[in-house]
Amino acid sequence: MFDIVRQYREALPISIVAHLLLVGLMVVGVSIGTSDPNDDLPGSEPVQATAVDPKEVEEAVRRLEQQEQAEERAAIRRQRELEQQLARLREQRRQQEQEVQQKQSQQKQVSQELQQLQAERERLAEQREKLAAARQAEAERLERIERERREAAEAQEQARQEAEAARQQAERERREAEEAQRQAEQLRQEAEQARREAELARKAREEAEARAEAERQAREAAEQAAKQAAAERAKQERLAQLQGTWIGQIKDLVSRNWRPPADYREEGQNAEVLVTLVPGGDVTGVRLQSCNGTAAFCASVSAAVERSSPLPPAPDPDVFQRQIQFNFKPEAG
Repeated sequence: MFDIVRQYREALPISIVAHLLLVGLMVVGVSIGTSDPNDDLPGSEPVQATAVDPKEVEEAVRRLEQQEQAEERAAIRRQRELEQQLARLREQRRQQEQEVQQKQSQQKQVSQELQQLQAERERLAEQREKLAAARQAEAERLERIERERREAAEAQEQARQEAEAARQQAERERREAEEAQRQAEQLRQEAEQARREAELARKAREEAEARAEAERQAREAAEQAAKQAAAERAKQERLAQLQGTWIGQIKDLVSRNWRPPADYREEGQNAEVLVTLVPGGDVTGVRLQSCNGTAAFCASVSAAVERSSPLPPAPDPDVFQRQIQFNFKPEAG
């Protein structure tokens, strides 16, 4: 309004003059009769007019000026109020934009901290696995050393016993030989020679039999171990295939029960889901290990898993796990 008054300020005097003329005509009240060619003839009536009071004209002009000034002041006040209101609205909008920027910055910082925490957890888990493997290897090494020590001690004791037995046997044989020598030196020598040859042959035969038996047992043990390993590998491969099929069925069911949130956009949003369940398939817990989508998207994934309970049962009892993890990613389109 103030801009309109300023724009047409030069027209204000014209408006005042127009109002004055209007008032003058109203005050004067001129009355003019109809004229014809016979007006100048004798007996025609003269024109009558009423005089204008200058004070009334001035009073009317003053009232019009006061009214114009009042309207101009009202327009100025309204313009100021509108400008103040616009300034307040602009300040509110600036504050709201600052709050939105602060919230976005806080959300980004929280996301970065969560990523760092997840990386630290993975690093600690890897360190624990390496430490456990090192401890297991050290325990196996110590156990192998202890076993070798026991075997060496047993072999040493057996050798000592055999040596003692041999010594005693030799002592007996020496005494017998000395006695026999006194009776018949030649007979003793032949008998001793025959005995020694027979002893060597017996030992050689026993050692050959023992080696053959050990080789046979080792061969059978190796064959049995190979068969067991092959059976175990086949079992693990079958269980792995069944587990992949089972988790695929669960992912398909969750995808069918998923309801996209109102703000969902197909921009590669996905979530790593950890589900806790019982053998019957009922879901007892849902946790998102990670989620790169909006809060509404993450909540919709958890809700889809809960709506899918009970989940498809495991095809084999050995396949069932109380906790399963899979990646949920909505299909494009």
